[in-house]
Amino acid sequence: MSRIIVFLASLMLVSCTTGGHKTAASVVLPDPSLLRCGAGAHSRLWKDSAIAKDAIFPKQLTVDLENECIPALTAVYDKGVPTSEIRSAIDANYGKWAFSATSAAPSNLWLWRIEPEKFAISLTVDDDGTKKIHYLAFQKNAKVFKDWTDALTGGPK
Repeated sequence: MSRIIVFLASLMLVSCTTGGHKTAASVVLPDPSLLRCGAGAHSRLWKDSAIAKDAIFPKQLTVDLENECIPALTAVYDKGVPTSEIRSAIDANYGKWAFSATSAAPSNLWLWRIEPEKFAISLTVDDDGTKKIHYLAFQKNAKVFKDWTDALTGGPK
């Protein structure tokens, strides 16, 4: 219970200290190591350990919980944060795993499949300009990712 309280307090502190979008700042990504099971696995929220003063934090972080596992999380970035900055932050860490079918996908959808770390990332832009990064841990059956990708891209059924 105390870990949950610390986790929620951390989220509240981060949300209270973030301001509006500033140009030429680095985008802060959630730490994909959150996609794990076990009571002590959820202590670190952000991918980078050294975060710049003018860094762009998500305005909301949604975590899916299943027993002691976090199988998915979503980071929501403000409308004013350029999509190119978010894509650059993801590509800096995971560019070589960009999904090749992304070029055929709608212009508001980008995908990465990080096989070695067993998770996928999608970046979507809502009609109102809000940007969302979805992290999804691989399940035991790889078909789940294929179905998810096909659903997002309108691919084979």
